Amino acid sequence: MVVAPIPAPLGIGTLQWGDGEWLRGFICEPCALAGSRDGTAYGGWCRYSEERERSRRPATWRC
Repeated sequence: MVVAPIPAPLGIGTLQWGDGEWLRGFICEPCALAGSRDGTAYGGWCRYSEERERSRRPATWRC
């Protein structure tokens, strides 16, 4: 089974997009959300991860 390797609290579920369309995607159990940050404003996981890495670098570091 393809979803078997996905560890809890993650899973695959049905998500409704802002335009009303329903798609299958990753979901997370509510118990894992306590104290977590909402990455929605970043536009996706990749941009959130990039920003998180940038914030860990010394202020003098440049691309």
